[in-house]
Amino acid sequence: MKRLVDRWTGLIALSVTLFLLPGCVPTPVSTQYTLTVTQEGEGTINNTGGTYDAGKNVLLVATPAQGWTFSSWQGDDIGANSHLLVVMNKNKSVKAVFSPIETSYTLTVAKEGEGTLNTTGGTYATNEQATLIATPAEGWYFYNWTGDIPDSIDPEQKNITLPMNSNKELNAVFKANPKVLLETSLGNIKLELNMDKAPATVKNFLRYVNEGFFDGQDNKGATIFHRVIADFMIQGGGMTSDLQQKENHDPIVNESNNGLVNDKYTLAMARTNDPNSATSQFFINVKDNDFLNYQNAANPGYAVFGKVIEGTDVVDAIAAVATHTVAYHENVPVTPVTITRASVVE
Repeated sequence: MKRLVDRWTGLIALSVTLFLLPGCVPTPVSTQYTLTVTQEGEGTINNTGGTYDAGKNVLLVATPAQGWTFSSWQGDDIGANSHLLVVMNKNKSVKAVFSPIETSYTLTVAKEGEGTLNTTGGTYATNEQATLIATPAEGWYFYNWTGDIPDSIDPEQKNITLPMNSNKELNAVFKANPKVLLETSLGNIKLELNMDKAPATVKNFLRYVNEGFFDGQDNKGATIFHRVIADFMIQGGGMTSDLQQKENHDPIVNESNNGLVNDKYTLAMARTNDPNSATSQFFINVKDNDFLNYQNAANPGYAVFGKVIEGTDVVDAIAAVATHTVAYHENVPVTPVTITRASVVE
Protein backbone atom coordinates (compact mmCIF):
# COMPACT_ATOMS: atom_id res chain seq x y z
CA MET A 1 0.00 0.00 0.00
CA LYS A 2 2.83 2.41 0.86
CA ARG A 3 4.48 1.79 -2.52
CA LEU A 4 1.16 2.56 -4.30
CA VAL A 5 0.73 5.87 -2.43
CA ASP A 6 4.30 6.91 -3.22
CA ARG A 7 3.69 6.18 -6.89
CA TRP A 8 0.60 8.46 -7.04
CA THR A 9 2.42 11.16 -5.12
CA GLY A 10 5.21 11.07 -7.66
CA LEU A 11 2.82 11.36 -10.56
CA ILE A 12 1.12 14.42 -9.03
CA ALA A 13 4.48 16.07 -8.38
CA LEU A 14 5.52 15.43 -11.99
CA SER A 15 2.31 16.94 -13.30
CA VAL A 16 2.74 20.10 -11.25
CA THR A 17 6.35 20.41 -12.35
CA LEU A 18 5.43 20.10 -16.02
CA PHE A 19 2.66 22.75 -15.67
CA LEU A 20 5.13 25.22 -14.18
CA LEU A 21 7.84 24.73 -16.78
CA PRO A 22 8.62 27.81 -18.95
CA GLY A 23 6.64 27.85 -22.23
CA CYS A 24 3.92 25.68 -20.84
CA VAL A 25 1.69 28.54 -19.44
CA PRO A 26 -1.56 28.84 -21.59
CA THR A 27 -2.18 32.22 -23.36
CA PRO A 28 -5.46 33.88 -22.23
CA VAL A 29 -8.01 34.57 -25.05
CA SER A 30 -9.20 38.26 -25.36
CA THR A 31 -13.00 38.41 -25.71
CA GLN A 32 -14.54 41.29 -27.77
CA TYR A 33 -18.11 42.44 -28.30
CA THR A 34 -19.81 44.60 -30.93
CA LEU A 35 -21.80 47.75 -30.11
CA THR A 36 -24.35 48.99 -32.66
CA VAL A 37 -25.78 52.51 -32.21
CA THR A 38 -28.74 53.88 -34.20
CA GLN A 39 -31.16 56.78 -33.83
CA GLU A 40 -34.75 57.81 -34.47
CA GLY A 41 -35.60 61.47 -35.05
CA GLU A 42 -33.36 64.50 -35.46
CA GLY A 43 -30.13 64.76 -33.48
CA THR A 44 -26.53 63.56 -33.22
CA ILE A 45 -24.71 60.85 -31.24
CA ASN A 46 -21.03 61.04 -30.31
CA ASN A 47 -20.44 57.39 -31.19
CA THR A 48 -21.90 55.19 -33.93
CA GLY A 49 -20.62 51.94 -32.41
CA GLY A 50 -17.72 49.54 -32.94
CA THR A 51 -15.89 46.56 -31.42
CA TYR A 52 -14.72 46.68 -27.79
CA ASP A 53 -12.91 44.41 -25.32
CA ALA A 54 -15.07 42.63 -22.78
CA GLY A 55 -15.73 44.82 -19.76
CA LYS A 56 -15.02 48.06 -21.64
CA ASN A 57 -17.16 51.05 -20.60
CA VAL A 58 -18.46 53.10 -23.55
CA LEU A 59 -20.07 56.50 -22.94
CA LEU A 60 -22.77 57.50 -25.42
CA VAL A 61 -24.01 61.12 -25.60
CA ALA A 62 -27.16 62.04 -27.53
CA THR A 63 -27.63 65.70 -28.59
CA PRO A 64 -31.03 66.73 -30.03
CA ALA A 65 -31.33 69.07 -33.05
CA GLN A 66 -33.07 72.44 -32.79
CA GLY A 67 -36.77 71.92 -32.21
CA TRP A 68 -36.22 68.36 -30.94
CA THR A 69 -35.67 66.79 -27.52
CA PHE A 70 -33.99 63.57 -26.38
CA SER A 71 -36.58 60.99 -25.27
CA SER A 72 -34.79 57.75 -24.33
CA TRP A 73 -32.32 55.02 -25.07
CA GLN A 74 -33.85 51.77 -26.26
CA GLY A 75 -32.46 48.29 -26.91
CA ASP A 76 -30.05 46.21 -24.84
CA ASP A 77 -29.39 49.16 -22.52
CA ILE A 78 -32.11 51.65 -21.72
CA GLY A 79 -32.28 55.01 -20.04
CA ALA A 80 -33.93 58.43 -20.03
CA ASN A 81 -30.71 60.43 -19.64
CA SER A 82 -28.96 61.66 -22.79
CA HIS A 83 -25.68 60.23 -21.36
CA LEU A 84 -25.60 56.41 -21.31
CA LEU A 85 -22.71 54.30 -20.00
CA VAL A 86 -22.67 50.95 -21.79
CA VAL A 87 -20.71 48.06 -20.25
CA MET A 88 -19.52 45.73 -23.01
CA ASN A 89 -20.26 42.29 -21.52
CA LYS A 90 -22.00 41.03 -24.68
CA ASN A 91 -22.90 42.17 -28.18
CA LYS A 92 -25.26 45.11 -27.78
CA SER A 93 -27.54 47.28 -29.87
CA VAL A 94 -28.95 50.57 -28.58
CA LYS A 95 -31.04 53.33 -30.18
CA ALA A 96 -31.33 57.00 -29.27
CA VAL A 97 -34.86 58.30 -29.68
CA PHE A 98 -35.42 62.02 -30.38
CA SER A 99 -38.88 63.61 -30.42
CA PRO A 100 -40.05 66.97 -31.79
CA ILE A 101 -40.68 69.61 -29.17
CA GLU A 102 -44.38 70.20 -29.02
CA THR A 103 -44.07 73.98 -28.89
CA SER A 104 -46.06 76.55 -30.82
CA TYR A 105 -44.79 79.80 -32.29
CA THR A 106 -46.58 82.96 -33.34
CA LEU A 107 -46.39 84.50 -36.81
CA THR A 108 -47.41 88.14 -37.30
CA VAL A 109 -47.72 89.49 -40.85
CA ALA A 110 -48.33 93.15 -41.75
CA LYS A 111 -48.15 95.15 -44.97
CA GLU A 112 -47.02 98.52 -46.27
CA GLY A 113 -48.67 99.96 -49.36
CA GLU A 114 -51.58 98.61 -51.40
CA GLY A 115 -52.06 94.87 -51.72
CA THR A 116 -53.49 91.81 -50.03
CA LEU A 117 -52.03 88.95 -47.99
CA ASN A 118 -53.33 85.41 -47.70
CA THR A 119 -52.84 85.59 -43.93
CA THR A 120 -52.08 88.06 -41.17
CA GLY A 121 -50.43 85.36 -39.09
CA GLY A 122 -51.38 82.83 -36.45
CA THR A 123 -50.02 80.06 -34.24
CA TYR A 124 -47.96 77.23 -35.71
CA ALA A 125 -46.47 74.03 -34.31
CA THR A 126 -42.71 73.70 -34.19
CA ASN A 127 -41.20 73.38 -37.69
CA GLU A 128 -44.63 73.67 -39.30
CA GLN A 129 -44.40 75.38 -42.70
CA ALA A 130 -46.08 78.77 -43.05
CA THR A 131 -46.95 79.87 -46.60
CA LEU A 132 -47.25 83.59 -47.33
CA ILE A 133 -48.67 85.04 -50.54
CA ALA A 134 -48.53 88.76 -51.33
CA THR A 135 -50.77 90.09 -54.11
CA PRO A 136 -50.34 93.72 -55.19
CA ALA A 137 -53.33 95.93 -55.94
CA GLU A 138 -53.91 97.42 -59.39
CA GLY A 139 -51.18 99.97 -60.09
CA TRP A 140 -48.89 98.54 -57.41
CA TYR A 141 -46.21 95.86 -57.28
CA PHE A 142 -44.71 93.71 -54.55
CA TYR A 143 -41.29 95.04 -53.52
CA ASN A 144 -40.02 92.74 -50.76
CA TRP A 145 -40.48 91.08 -47.38
CA THR A 146 -38.83 92.62 -44.34
CA GLY A 147 -38.46 91.33 -40.79
CA ASP A 148 -37.67 87.82 -39.57
CA ILE A 149 -37.03 86.20 -42.94
CA PRO A 150 -34.38 83.44 -43.17
CA ASP A 151 -31.30 84.03 -45.33
CA SER A 152 -32.27 81.02 -47.43
CA ILE A 153 -35.42 82.79 -48.69
CA ASP A 154 -35.35 85.45 -51.41
CA PRO A 155 -37.15 88.47 -49.88
CA GLU A 156 -38.24 89.69 -53.35
CA GLN A 157 -40.38 86.59 -53.97
CA LYS A 158 -44.11 87.25 -53.56
CA ASN A 159 -44.83 83.69 -52.44
CA ILE A 160 -42.66 82.22 -49.70
CA THR A 161 -42.72 79.26 -47.32
CA LEU A 162 -40.83 79.44 -44.04
CA PRO A 163 -40.37 76.98 -41.15
CA MET A 164 -41.83 78.11 -37.84
CA ASN A 165 -38.98 77.43 -35.42
CA SER A 166 -39.36 80.73 -33.54
CA ASN A 167 -41.77 83.62 -33.17
CA LYS A 168 -41.62 85.70 -36.37
CA GLU A 169 -42.78 89.12 -37.55
CA LEU A 170 -42.81 89.88 -41.28
CA ASN A 171 -43.86 92.88 -43.31
CA ALA A 172 -44.88 92.84 -46.99
CA VAL A 173 -43.85 96.02 -48.81
CA PHE A 174 -45.89 97.12 -51.83
CA LYS A 175 -44.91 100.09 -53.99
CA ALA A 176 -46.78 102.06 -56.61
CA ASN A 177 -45.85 101.34 -60.21
CA PRO A 178 -43.15 103.75 -61.46
CA LYS A 179 -44.26 106.55 -63.77
CA VAL A 180 -42.13 108.03 -66.55
CA LEU A 181 -42.71 111.32 -68.35
CA LEU A 182 -41.61 111.47 -71.97
CA GLU A 183 -41.36 115.06 -73.13
CA THR A 184 -41.32 115.17 -76.93
CA SER A 185 -41.19 117.85 -79.57
CA LEU A 186 -44.95 117.33 -80.06
CA GLY A 187 -45.96 117.22 -76.40
CA ASN A 188 -45.76 115.12 -73.26
CA ILE A 189 -46.63 111.46 -72.75
CA LYS A 190 -46.92 109.99 -69.24
CA LEU A 191 -46.36 106.25 -68.87
CA GLU A 192 -47.17 103.84 -66.07
CA LEU A 193 -44.82 100.83 -66.01
CA ASN A 194 -46.08 97.44 -64.81
CA MET A 195 -43.36 96.23 -62.48
CA ASP A 196 -45.49 93.32 -61.24
CA LYS A 197 -46.07 91.73 -64.65
CA ALA A 198 -42.83 92.66 -66.43
CA PRO A 199 -40.12 93.31 -63.82
CA ALA A 200 -37.08 92.68 -66.02
CA THR A 201 -38.43 94.82 -68.84
CA VAL A 202 -39.38 97.70 -66.53
CA LYS A 203 -35.99 97.68 -64.82
CA ASN A 204 -34.31 97.72 -68.24
CA PHE A 205 -36.44 100.68 -69.43
CA LEU A 206 -35.79 102.63 -66.22
CA ARG A 207 -32.06 102.04 -66.61
CA TYR A 208 -32.10 103.79 -69.99
CA VAL A 209 -34.26 106.61 -68.58
CA ASN A 210 -31.98 107.20 -65.60
CA GLU A 211 -28.83 107.09 -67.73
CA GLY A 212 -30.16 109.85 -69.99
CA PHE A 213 -30.11 107.51 -72.97
CA PHE A 214 -33.46 108.50 -74.48
CA ASP A 215 -33.13 112.28 -74.17
CA GLY A 216 -29.41 112.70 -74.84
CA GLN A 217 -28.46 113.60 -71.28
CA ASP A 218 -25.71 111.02 -71.77
CA ASN A 219 -24.15 113.43 -74.32
CA LYS A 220 -24.61 110.87 -77.08
CA GLY A 221 -27.65 112.38 -78.76
CA ALA A 222 -31.38 112.36 -78.10
CA THR A 223 -33.47 109.59 -79.60
CA ILE A 224 -36.49 110.05 -81.87
CA PHE A 225 -39.62 108.22 -82.89
CA HIS A 226 -37.98 106.85 -86.01
CA ARG A 227 -40.74 104.52 -87.21
CA VAL A 228 -44.35 105.71 -87.34
CA ILE A 229 -47.18 103.76 -88.95
CA ALA A 230 -50.65 105.26 -88.70
CA ASP A 231 -53.31 102.90 -87.32
CA PHE A 232 -50.60 100.58 -86.00
CA MET A 233 -47.89 101.94 -83.67
CA ILE A 234 -45.17 104.54 -83.06
CA GLN A 235 -41.64 103.26 -82.35
CA GLY A 236 -38.68 105.04 -80.80
CA GLY A 237 -35.91 104.91 -78.23
CA GLY A 238 -33.02 103.70 -80.33
CA MET A 239 -31.96 106.12 -83.06
CA THR A 240 -30.83 109.71 -83.17
CA SER A 241 -32.23 112.32 -85.58
CA ASP A 242 -29.63 111.34 -88.22
CA LEU A 243 -30.86 107.72 -87.93
CA GLN A 244 -27.75 106.48 -86.14
CA GLN A 245 -28.33 103.56 -83.81
CA LYS A 246 -27.17 104.33 -80.24
CA GLU A 247 -25.06 101.76 -78.43
CA ASN A 248 -27.21 99.58 -76.17
CA HIS A 249 -26.86 97.40 -73.13
CA ASP A 250 -27.21 93.64 -73.48
CA PRO A 251 -30.63 92.39 -74.64
CA ILE A 252 -33.21 91.19 -72.13
CA VAL A 253 -35.45 88.16 -71.82
CA ASN A 254 -38.83 88.38 -73.53
CA GLU A 255 -41.58 88.74 -70.90
CA SER A 256 -44.44 88.61 -73.40
CA ASN A 257 -46.17 85.70 -71.61
CA ASN A 258 -47.22 87.88 -68.68
CA GLY A 259 -50.93 88.32 -69.27
CA LEU A 260 -50.63 91.85 -70.68
CA VAL A 261 -51.83 92.42 -74.25
CA ASN A 262 -51.02 94.84 -77.04
CA ASP A 263 -54.13 96.99 -76.73
CA LYS A 264 -54.42 100.62 -77.80
CA TYR A 265 -52.07 102.96 -75.91
CA THR A 266 -50.06 100.13 -74.31
CA LEU A 267 -46.26 100.25 -74.20
CA ALA A 268 -44.25 97.29 -75.52
CA MET A 269 -40.67 96.37 -76.40
CA ALA A 270 -39.48 96.31 -80.00
CA ARG A 271 -37.14 93.51 -81.04
CA THR A 272 -35.74 91.56 -83.98
CA ASN A 273 -36.87 88.08 -84.99
CA ASP A 274 -35.00 86.78 -81.95
CA PRO A 275 -37.57 86.86 -79.10
CA ASN A 276 -34.86 87.73 -76.56
CA SER A 277 -33.25 90.59 -78.50
CA ALA A 278 -34.99 93.67 -77.05
CA THR A 279 -32.67 96.42 -75.80
CA SER A 280 -33.79 100.07 -75.74
CA GLN A 281 -36.37 100.45 -78.51
CA PHE A 282 -40.04 100.52 -77.56
CA PHE A 283 -43.35 101.19 -79.25
CA ILE A 284 -46.79 102.48 -78.31
CA ASN A 285 -49.77 100.75 -79.88
CA VAL A 286 -52.24 103.16 -81.49
CA LYS A 287 -54.83 100.41 -81.94
CA ASP A 288 -55.53 96.97 -80.53
CA ASN A 289 -52.88 94.73 -82.13
CA ASP A 290 -53.89 91.26 -81.06
CA PHE A 291 -51.51 89.60 -83.51
CA LEU A 292 -48.59 90.96 -81.46
CA ASN A 293 -49.68 89.10 -78.32
CA TYR A 294 -48.08 85.94 -76.94
CA GLN A 295 -49.51 82.81 -78.60
CA ASN A 296 -47.06 80.04 -77.72
CA ALA A 297 -43.34 79.35 -77.59
CA ALA A 298 -43.15 79.29 -81.37
CA ASN A 299 -45.02 82.60 -81.62
CA PRO A 300 -44.00 84.50 -78.47
CA GLY A 301 -45.21 87.94 -79.47
CA TYR A 302 -44.04 91.26 -78.02
CA ALA A 303 -43.73 92.08 -74.33
CA VAL A 304 -46.15 94.71 -73.01
CA PHE A 305 -44.78 96.42 -69.90
CA GLY A 306 -46.80 99.59 -69.43
CA LYS A 307 -49.45 101.95 -70.72
CA VAL A 308 -50.07 105.62 -71.51
CA ILE A 309 -51.95 107.30 -68.66
CA GLU A 310 -51.67 110.90 -69.93
CA GLY A 311 -50.99 112.33 -73.37
CA THR A 312 -52.92 109.96 -75.61
CA ASP A 313 -53.60 112.99 -77.82
CA VAL A 314 -49.85 113.41 -78.27
CA VAL A 315 -49.56 109.74 -79.23
CA ASP A 316 -52.28 110.29 -81.84
CA ALA A 317 -50.50 113.41 -83.12
CA ILE A 318 -47.24 111.50 -83.57
CA ALA A 319 -49.07 108.68 -85.35
CA ALA A 320 -50.51 111.22 -87.82
CA VAL A 321 -47.24 112.85 -88.94
CA ALA A 322 -46.06 112.60 -92.51
CA THR A 323 -43.41 109.96 -93.11
CA HIS A 324 -40.98 108.99 -95.85
CA THR A 325 -38.21 106.50 -96.56
CA VAL A 326 -34.61 107.37 -95.79
CA ALA A 327 -32.11 104.91 -97.27
CA TYR A 328 -33.34 101.52 -95.98
CA HIS A 329 -35.39 103.07 -93.14
CA GLU A 330 -39.10 103.18 -93.89
CA ASN A 331 -41.88 105.16 -92.17
CA VAL A 332 -39.51 107.85 -90.87
CA PRO A 333 -41.24 111.11 -89.87
CA VAL A 334 -40.38 113.90 -92.30
CA THR A 335 -39.97 116.22 -89.33
CA PRO A 336 -38.15 114.40 -86.50
CA VAL A 337 -40.21 113.76 -83.36
CA THR A 338 -37.58 114.00 -80.64
CA ILE A 339 -37.62 112.83 -77.02
CA THR A 340 -36.36 116.02 -75.38
CA ARG A 341 -36.61 114.75 -71.80
CA ALA A 342 -37.29 111.39 -70.16
CA SER A 343 -37.64 111.26 -66.38
CA VAL A 344 -39.09 109.20 -63.56
CA VAL A 345 -41.80 111.34 -61.99
CA GLU A 346 -43.30 109.01 -59.34
